[in-house]
Formats: sequence, C-alpha cells, structure tokens
Amino acid sequence: ALERYVLRNPGDARGRLELARAYFHAGDDVGARREFETVLATDPPPAVRIGIGRYLDALKARELAYRPSVRGWVEAGGGYDSNVNAGVQQASIALPVLGSVTVADFGVEQSAGFGWLAGSVEINRPVAPGVAIYGSLAGNGQFNAHESDFDIVQGAALLGASWQRGQHTLYGTYAHGEMYVGGDRYRYSDGVAVEWRYAANELVTGSVTPQVARISFAGDNQQRGSDFYALSVAVRRAWRTAWQPVLNLSAMGGREENRYDLDFLSRDVYGAAADLTVSP
Repeated sequence: ALERYVLRNPGDARGRLELARAYFHAGDDVGARREFETVLATDPPPAVRIGIGRYLDALKARELAYRPSVRGWVEAGGGYDSNVNAGVQQASIALPVLGSVTVADFGVEQSAGFGWLAGSVEINRPVAPGVAIYGSLAGNGQFNAHESDFDIVQGAALLGASWQRGQHTLYGTYAHGEMYVGGDRYRYSDGVAVEWRYAANELVTGSVTPQVARISFAGDNQQRGSDFYALSVAVRRAWRTAWQPVLNLSAMGGREENRYDLDFLSRDVYGAAADLTVSP
C-alpha cells in the first residue's frame, strides 16, 4: 500500500519516510537505504535528518553481517604537561628511616609541551551466513618537546571471528599489544577473549566476556611479567521515549598473577561502570 501511495505521490516526503521505515522493518536494507537517502536529498528539517541518521546507522550495523567493510579514524592534538615524568616536586625529600634523600634530576618533575597522534583501522568480512572474520590495528603516542625520554607510544593488533545464530552471537578474539617508552620497548602482551552476546530483543542486550592474557616486560623489568585472568558482564537497555535514553551497566573482576613468585607484584582488579545517554 505504501509503495502504491508513493508512486502516486512521489513528492510526499512523509509517505516516502513511512515506506523507508516499512522496508527497514521488513528486512529490505537496499530499499530502505534508497528511500531514506531520497528524502535526505530534499534537505528535510533537522529533526527529520537526525531520525534518518539513526536508521542509516542501524543499517550500517546490520549490513556488517553480509557486506565487507573498512572503517578508520585519525586524531591529532597537542598540549602542555607540567609534570611529564611524574616526578617529585623538589630534589630534597625526607623519607621514614632513610631520612633526607636527594633525588636525581631524572626524578624531579619536568614540564614540556607535547603532540598527540592516534589512529585506528578496522576490517570486517563475512565469509558465510552468520559467520564473519574481523581484524584491526590501533595506536597512539604522546611526543614531548625536549623530553623524548618520556615519549609513550602504544599499539595493538587484533584478529577474531564471530558466529551468530538467532539471538546469540559468539566472538573469539586474539590481541597483541606493545608499549614503548622513550623509544625503547617496555611492555608487550598477548591475550585471548571469548564474548557471548545475547539480544533479548531490539532494546535489551547483554554480554559475558572471559579473557586471559600474558603480560611481559623488557630488559630490567622482566620479573614484572604476569598472567592476567578476567571476567566481565554488561547489559544495555534502550527506551523508545522522548530523548531516547540508553542505559549501560558493566562490571568486571580479574587477577594479575606474577610469573616469578613476586607476590607483591600480583593484584586483584575489580571495577564497575554505569552511564545513561540521552539525545535531546
């Protein structure tokens, strides 16, 4: 019925929008995108453009299940750090038992301007119905003027696969990370994570993610090496009301176990987070 109406009234943007929504809910992604973009080309009011944008974002997410995609971003910036080396305020300090101590210049706070560069690229490729492989590269660095010994550069490479059946999706991911300080390798890690994601409906989703990683240090810090185990859970709830609120809740617990029997370098890690996003 909507198709017949739009054929007879091609200039009715509201009718074309309803047709686009009907295509979307019927699973006709090509038809939905065509009609939404046709309405966008007429320069509709801002509120309509925002609504169409949400549908187009949802179409992009849905199309990941059957269309290869490549996404990326680059960020650059700069600033000023009054204590770039996390040093003490003055060279002479008083310590219990040891008394007065003079800290070397390297450990006294130093200031510097800095530049910041970060970027990421992600690739997703479906290989069978409900099955996809994905990978990404990401990195960032802070480069300090006249204090290059405190430059920090870190990056990560990720490779994984997903399997979806009905309301259930499984992700398996391997990740390798590197961190350099002052141009020298400082820390590197290899980890594996498995995520189970359940979509109760289009408004409520939940996930459970166990993971394990081996963390290693270079040079004199080698004995800081550890194995890390963690479990995280998350829930997302959206509402179809004014301002379209979205609530995210998450919690995690983990254990970092030193591999060299240095118990004082082992630790338990716990965390929780909650956020509410609204779109006025």
